[in-house]
Amino acid sequence: MTESPTEEESSAEEAPPARPDELQFRASVILADTAQIDPLGKVGILGAGWHVTSGQPAPGGGLQIAAQTVVVIVEVPATRTAEHFPIVVEMVDQDGRLVTAVQPNGPDLPLRFEQMVRAEPTMFAPRAFHSMTRLVLNFAVGMILPTDGIYRWRATIDGSSNEAWSAGFAVIPLGGPVPPNASQGRFIGPN
Repeated sequence: MTESPTEEESSAEEAPPARPDELQFRASVILADTAQIDPLGKVGILGAGWHVTSGQPAPGGGLQIAAQTVVVIVEVPATRTAEHFPIVVEMVDQDGRLVTAVQPNGPDLPLRFEQMVRAEPTMFAPRAFHSMTRLVLNFAVGMILPTDGIYRWRATIDGSSNEAWSAGFAVIPLGGPVPPNASQGRFIGPN
């Protein structure tokens, strides 16, 4: 007499193999004027999608740029839901070097932020559905960057990176010409 499989064995046998894209993190990095995460986990974003800003000379050197917010939305594979993993968000220059913000009254600060996050299962969604986690970095008073040029905010998730997990922008001196490698876009003056 043959034993019939248990319910757990039966469901494991029926589950189709995971596609490679179902096992990968996916992320969006968005530049905005401001953003916040509400109690339900939704991100409210204002002034999203800019990629050119201007700065005025700051006392002590560098260019003071306007307030900005970096929003990172990460889709987490179902196999990684409820696990803790690190997200690193950093600003780099066009050569890929970490950028430091100029501090008039102290040492310059590297623009690198790391946080352990955890994505909770999505309520009422199928078990194989991606979960999400969000990270919002608000620079409400702007920052002083060393010089004009092209910069990029990039995300690294659990040690992996992808060129698509970044958002670039150009900084021009107030009233100055747009750098040749920058796309035309919305200009934002300092507050």
